[in-house]
Amino acid sequence: MTTSIRKLIELPDYVTMFGGGAAILAMLAAIEQRLAAAAGLMLFSALCDFLDGKVARALKRSDRPFGSALDTVTDAISFGAAPAIFGYCLGMNSPLSVGLLLLFVGAAVLRLARFLVMPYSTEAFTGMPVTYNNIFIPLAYFGLQATSLNAHSASFFAVLYFCLSALMISSIRWLKF
Repeated sequence: MTTSIRKLIELPDYVTMFGGGAAILAMLAAIEQRLAAAAGLMLFSALCDFLDGKVARALKRSDRPFGSALDTVTDAISFGAAPAIFGYCLGMNSPLSVGLLLLFVGAAVLRLARFLVMPYSTEAFTGMPVTYNNIFIPLAYFGLQATSLNAHSASFFAVLYFCLSALMISSIRWLKF
């Protein structure tokens, strides 16, 4: 049976796609060394991820398999690949750092897969939600830009990416809000 995309996609999915587009633009901005723009676009993609769920719940459309699948695929790009490209463009380009960025993307994908197969909880997530990557990393970037610690940012970000990787695959419960 063939189903048209037009019959599957709904308003929350457009919000999801808008956030994914922002993450792609963040990657391109990072590649062009427009890191402040990239960080801002990463924050915007996190906002879109928050809003797509709110829109879906408001329209009572949060139980759609297509929307859930689209959200997960988009999250892998937005909160796994985009932060990794951002980190690489920040200077995390040694072999060890690239290995760390691969670990980070792997942790994001594992966290997303676990979310798909675990029973739904209304109270908490298991492991840090991947969306938080696009909050913590840009805020850390902007924070370092405002201080004299910028010269050591590659080392700082290596530690941050490692910690975020560990938090995503941990069993720590993160309360929903």
